[in-house]
Amino acid sequence: MAENPQLLAGRYEFVRFVARGGMSSVYLARDIRLDRPVAVKVLFAGLADNPSFVERFRREALAAARLNHPRIVRVYDSGQDSGTYFIVMEYIEGQTLSKVLKQEGALTIPTALRIGEDVAEALADAHKQNVIHRDVKPGNIMFTPSSGLKVTDFGIARAVTGSISDLTQTGTVMGTATYFSPEQAKGDPADYRTDIYSLGVVLFEMLSGKPPFYGDSPITVAYQHVHEPPPTLHDATGGAVPQQLSNAVARLLEKRPEDRYQDADILRQDLANIRTGQPIRVGAAGTAGASAGAARAATGATTRSAATDSSQEAKGQKEPRPRRDKAAHKLPGRTEGHGERGTNERRADTDRRRDIVRKDETQIAAAPPGGGPPPRTPRSPSPPSEPPRRRITETEIIAARHRRRTALFWVSFALILALLAGIITFIAISTDDNSDVAPEVPRIELLSVVLNDESEAVNRLEDLGFAWALEYEENAQVPPGQVIRQNPRAGAKLPEGTVVTLTISSGDEALAVPDVLEWDVDDARRLLEGEDYRFDVLVQQVDSGLPVGQVISQSPEPGEQRQPGTQIILNISNGQQIVLVPDVAGQPRAAAQASIAQAGLGYEERRVPHETVPVDHVIETNPVAGAELRAGESIVLVFISIGSDPNRTVPYVIDLTEAEARDELEESGFTVAVIYQQVLLPENVDRVIAQDPPPATSLSLDLFPTVTITVGSDQENLEPTVSLRPALES
Repeated sequence: MAENPQLLAGRYEFVRFVARGGMSSVYLARDIRLDRPVAVKVLFAGLADNPSFVERFRREALAAARLNHPRIVRVYDSGQDSGTYFIVMEYIEGQTLSKVLKQEGALTIPTALRIGEDVAEALADAHKQNVIHRDVKPGNIMFTPSSGLKVTDFGIARAVTGSISDLTQTGTVMGTATYFSPEQAKGDPADYRTDIYSLGVVLFEMLSGKPPFYGDSPITVAYQHVHEPPPTLHDATGGAVPQQLSNAVARLLEKRPEDRYQDADILRQDLANIRTGQPIRVGAAGTAGASAGAARAATGATTRSAATDSSQEAKGQKEPRPRRDKAAHKLPGRTEGHGERGTNERRADTDRRRDIVRKDETQIAAAPPGGGPPPRTPRSPSPPSEPPRRRITETEIIAARHRRRTALFWVSFALILALLAGIITFIAISTDDNSDVAPEVPRIELLSVVLNDESEAVNRLEDLGFAWALEYEENAQVPPGQVIRQNPRAGAKLPEGTVVTLTISSGDEALAVPDVLEWDVDDARRLLEGEDYRFDVLVQQVDSGLPVGQVISQSPEPGEQRQPGTQIILNISNGQQIVLVPDVAGQPRAAAQASIAQAGLGYEERRVPHETVPVDHVIETNPVAGAELRAGESIVLVFISIGSDPNRTVPYVIDLTEAEARDELEESGFTVAVIYQQVLLPENVDRVIAQDPPPATSLSLDLFPTVTITVGSDQENLEPTVSLRPALES
């Protein structure tokens, strides 16, 4: 079956092409059974023979079909028809978040928070159904005029209950690098917290106008996701984003999944609370997180005891303890399954934070040089001589952690470089020309796949042993679905498994189809095929009485959005008008002849007897009244009544063929009987050689309805036979 079928599974009638994805095309279609528009995703024909692609495509249908939420695009049907694999989904019209960000840049804080809430709500529902999206990005978040925000494209979604291998193979890069989680970039298994990290990247981009990590290639961006700390949103926006919201986004972008939000529904509640000015629970991760926060709060209370006593006595009254934002300072909770190592890391993190608090508060309540407890200040309305105690904020803790990680990274990097230098030096010194040399890693020359179709390029890379990643961009010169460029370039010699990034053309920007109805076809073609539109025009002639070459209909309709290169069908008039045969039954002969001539049709008549229709009036026509004929080219046969007089004159039919004689006699109202007789002369074969009654005899049809004719035959020893055929019904 073709990649663009007209009718799929006997039910889905294709209307137009919509878009191309990483492994499929999407079409607008009509469900002829339920009479509703649907979106049909069709797997590329070149990938239908690849079991891994077919399995991934099938998995998408199964995963998405389990979801039924107003914020998630619904799946109606899936299957395959003659080798074409397809998924039928809810058809929605609208704009993607990626296009909004491209046009408008950073969004307002309330708008970004509402979008984050809606996406978190959709993800929470999917996670409850054990489905992970794994490709949360602005391009998969869509705004519709009727039903609001929708999360689309569970194309690489995976049911958590499925196999861990789950199509994780060489050459398969799941997700989009800009919105990768660290575990995706490293090829580790993904879980619910992967979607939460990607949503954090989307929130960062909505609020600041750009993602936290970006670079020249997907590999560079993936490296940053794994190794580099993200900038704080508060600093990236020059303080425009409140610290509370910045802290929440920072928690979403934690490298370790256990340090992030553990539940998309809790994230949704916190985003709503930030938008309405309510307290939030940054890092809430269940009871384990609450226990860690309580432990840290208890530690902080112990370290502050000396300074608090001194300050309270100096003021003459008990100073109220500052209200700690329980959610904002809670440490990540312990997550099941991480074992002793995760517990030790969290204890070390708690100890480091405790040291920061102790160091700061020790400066506030420092003992005098002589030792002993700090002196009590008499109660007095005057302020205490010691400086006020300062709280350690969550931002400072996060920044300190990021500085430690950055320093650790560079120290590790320097050690690795030193180790490599030592190894190279050792090999150079200890190796001579006669010694055995370790075999080099085999390298494969990368071929050019530029201008190849997407599926063909992917297959060629896999055949060579390379992995691949796909990016899409608008391009007016390269047809949609073809490779614009590749990175690395052709000719490079690379190890097997190297990721080659392909940039695929999504075509030029869509244009509104102009209205060329009633235009001359030549003028219409010049406009549509010209530089402003560059459409592909197909002209079809149809019967019409309009001037020859005038456009009478077009498809797609005027105003519809289409990319350059799309085929536009123009139906033009051939100048041949279609008319209807007039109804002249029962009319006088002259009136019928005038009506038929006025309709632009030819006239021919046949006179036959009829019992009820008066003489010289129309009995019927052939074709019948209402039939469609081309004006100027068609003839109407009109049957005129000769009345019901029973006396008829027998016509002369000798020497006529049998068929001619039958027509002549039947037209006069007689029934015909035929006798076959052998003749010697060839010219008499199939000719009437006798008739009875003889010609010109006047007969009453009531008494003598039959005329017998004798027809010559070349057969020997022919017994005379009679063939009787009644006359036309009068």
